[in-house]
Amino acid sequence: MKSWYFIFLSVILVSCASKGKVGKAFNTSIDSSQNKEAGEPVNKQAFFMKKQAEGVTFLASGTEPFWSLEIIREESVKLKQLGKDSLLFLFKQPERAMDADIRRYHVQSDRDEMIFTVSRDSCVNAMSGEKSPFKVTVQVKKKTEREFLTLSGCGTFIPDYRLNDIWTIETIQGKQVLENEYSRNRPGLEIHIDKSEFGGNSGCNGIGGTIVNEANGILFTRMIGTMMACPGDLESRFKNTLTISRTYKIENNRLYLYDSAKEELAVFRKID
Repeated sequence: MKSWYFIFLSVILVSCASKGKVGKAFNTSIDSSQNKEAGEPVNKQAFFMKKQAEGVTFLASGTEPFWSLEIIREESVKLKQLGKDSLLFLFKQPERAMDADIRRYHVQSDRDEMIFTVSRDSCVNAMSGEKSPFKVTVQVKKKTEREFLTLSGCGTFIPDYRLNDIWTIETIQGKQVLENEYSRNRPGLEIHIDKSEFGGNSGCNGIGGTIVNEANGILFTRMIGTMMACPGDLESRFKNTLTISRTYKIENNRLYLYDSAKEELAVFRKID
């Protein structure tokens, strides 16, 4: 998926437009994407890791006109538009649809008001034709104005590349996983964040599926696996842990999984 680059390009264009350097920014972004001196493309992982280091958890952009939006540490929201001053708002948790992955954010400042909707639906970039996982609609206006300006584009949550590793289980619900509890390999995961996939084993059967990573949220979905008969209940406990995981943290080379009530479910140790 190359849509990350066009989000990157839009951010560069919008950032530089207010300084009267649109043409220069365009040329610079194209040159840097190809890295003429090195002959190499911009590294997607490096771009996302830079954004993550800046605290950005969600990034969206659109064209006609160029605009970009960033959610920063779930503390603030920044909107940039071509030829206009940036707008900064305090972050507010979104309203969520009951029957679909749709989030509606309503934020305000002293002078401005913005409503933006993030919908999980394949989104085609108007410039590139590439796809992103979310459609984004932004409505923004000054509080003295009656009509909203509507902007449309595509967005993505910034993936956490720290997850991109091999993890072996240490504890489930606070209890150490012992060698006599698994019949084959020690249960563990291998996460491929770029592909939104995970693989691994449950101590008996091989497993795999889709991983959804949004801010500090995590979902293991569409899980499949081999179907050998396994002794004990470790496999069912391990798979259930993945199924009900909702948030995580990474600390001291450990991956901690939590349920929706923030109760610790499991601890994995990084081994790669």
